[in-house]
Amino acid sequence: MNVSAIVRHCLQLSGWLCLGLVFSCPANAQDIKIPDSLPAEVVAAFEAAKTAKLYSLEPAGEMLPQHERLHNERVLGDTTLTWEQTATAFRLVKKGVAEGFDRLAFCFSPRHALRVTTREHHYDLVICFECVRVDVYRDQERLSSVGLTASPEYFNALLKAGRVPLSDSSYEVLAKEEKYYSDREARWLSAMPESIRPVWTAWQAEGEKRDLKKLQVLLAKQFPKAEDRILALFAWYAQDDRWPSNSNYASAPRLMLEEYGDADFVTVGQRDDFTTAQLEGAARYLVGWPTTRLAVLPAKLKQKLLAHVTNQKDAQKIAWARHAFGQK
Repeated sequence: MNVSAIVRHCLQLSGWLCLGLVFSCPANAQDIKIPDSLPAEVVAAFEAAKTAKLYSLEPAGEMLPQHERLHNERVLGDTTLTWEQTATAFRLVKKGVAEGFDRLAFCFSPRHALRVTTREHHYDLVICFECVRVDVYRDQERLSSVGLTASPEYFNALLKAGRVPLSDSSYEVLAKEEKYYSDREARWLSAMPESIRPVWTAWQAEGEKRDLKKLQVLLAKQFPKAEDRILALFAWYAQDDRWPSNSNYASAPRLMLEEYGDADFVTVGQRDDFTTAQLEGAARYLVGWPTTRLAVLPAKLKQKLLAHVTNQKDAQKIAWARHAFGQK
């Protein structure tokens, strides 16, 4: 499974927990009564309201005594809505319920809530857009739960305009993470030797039966000289930004590099035509060598690697490089 697929799998898994447990078409519909609309008194209260409060909730993390709560969910903040904003927000909720009332889910991780106040009561709509569900309250009494299909975009815009923080655990953050891993995978694939790229997906799918010799043979056809193969693997290995790392994601080039002897690396170390990516990959790989092996590397290669890492101004990487390549 590639990197973006891993994140996508996690998103799909959370979606399965939310959507896979939705009973839009129960086997015994008569056994499960699903509301098809919001309670009439709640609709009346919201439609008559001149203003409302919009809350930002955090369903994840530790709940401390000092944290404000709303129906047992941590409140990150709230903003007061105008009549027009209130009407628009409630219209979106009503539309979402009308279109998705039968997609009520068992999971519930609300990050938004709307409240209107009458002379007699508070009416709250506690909303989880991820789990397509809204819980409806009159004061502290939950009147019903109903499904809805809607986007949090308008609600988030109102909270941001009111300078109210959004949940750190929201699916928007997960989407950003997915983009990060997707971009990272694209970078990884672009640096992969051309001879390996056409077979990479099929090779990965072999699981425990994967044989590095297949990749080595293809690489040797593209680069007959061992030193050129090592440089190509260095450039590929550089694309995993966790440095140093033994992650499965970077295991192929790392394991392929391990099949070369010290003499091969000494030959490579005499070259003066390293690219930036090759220097990064070499530093990332060689920093993990034991002192006895590092001792055989040419001094000029160690100097190049140390200079390359020092220019990145990453204190941890510089410390590793100094330990491995010369300055203690």
